[in-house]
Amino acid sequence: METNQNARYSWAETFYEVVSYLERHLNSPELYDHQEDGKLGMGMRIKEWRKEIGHADLVEFAMHCADQFEKKNEGRDWDGEFYDEVWEFMNTKMDNLL
Repeated sequence: METNQNARYSWAETFYEVVSYLERHLNSPELYDHQEDGKLGMGMRIKEWRKEIGHADLVEFAMHCADQFEKKNEGRDWDGEFYDEVWEFMNTKMDNLL
């Protein structure tokens, strides 16, 4: 039972961080809107993408990302680098997607 509870807590924490990543970019695109190679910055790319897919699909995407991150890091003991790892995971995911 405790293992299940720990897994749910871990997934919920990961989901929260994924959503935080997306919301940070959506609510403050100017912080993440550096153009590179003629592309819009990540904040604006995420904003445009959300207009295309809608809110419900964005939530499903965040759930999918949390699932992938959890699977990739199953059984890992974190030593303070969890938040940086989620951020890097999401940067890679979004760069490949957009």
